[in-house]
Amino acid sequence: MTDRPPPQPSPAPPSILVVEDAAPLRNALARYLRAQGYDVGTAGSAPEAVAYLQDHQVTLLLLDIRLPGMSGVDLLPEALAIDPDLGIVMLTAVGDATSAATCIQRGALDYLVKPIELSNLSRAIQQALRRRATALEGQELTTWLREEADRRAAEVEQERQRHAHLTTATLQALINALEAKSPYLGGHSARIAAHAATIADELGLATEEIEQVRTAGRLHDLGMIGIRE
Repeated sequence: MTDRPPPQPSPAPPSILVVEDAAPLRNALARYLRAQGYDVGTAGSAPEAVAYLQDHQVTLLLLDIRLPGMSGVDLLPEALAIDPDLGIVMLTAVGDATSAATCIQRGALDYLVKPIELSNLSRAIQQALRRRATALEGQELTTWLREEADRRAAEVEQERQRHAHLTTATLQALINALEAKSPYLGGHSARIAAHAATIADELGLATEEIEQVRTAGRLHDLGMIGIRE
């Protein structure tokens, strides 16, 4: 009998926070959304909403514009500061179109005009969730591309350093062969390189330039390897 892989756990349903000061509407929206399979929380004011967002992972916020104390317009940026990936749909009265437009500019995904039709509510929530998912996928892709670019750049730098090390080792072998031809040349190139690097440092050159001068100092007599004794 072939062992079957264990069943994968079902993904958690999206979490929605309904922020509405009118208790009958707030409770009605919560009942409807729970019947649709969402995980629903409720808040009747901005402070309650902030506390809930700080303690819970919320996918979508249904936010009434007219709240006691802090309005939904002012709560919106504070909510996004808590969770920048939060999807927000505003609930607005007929006369709050300007405020709703302001909320869209500040990061809300959509708005619904009261009285709310349930078909419009479902459609707005589904569209907002899709837009949020698309935005998160874009962020993940951007992060992956940036990490991939950094990885490739690191590989190129490592390869450059490897070639530079091989080149330096080859040149050093030639210098050693040159200095071995005469007892007077032993360590000469290294001393010239050290003096040249010291002068470059005193002149205020950059570290990379100092190392280039040091390398040039070690190579300054390399042509002598072709001269007969």
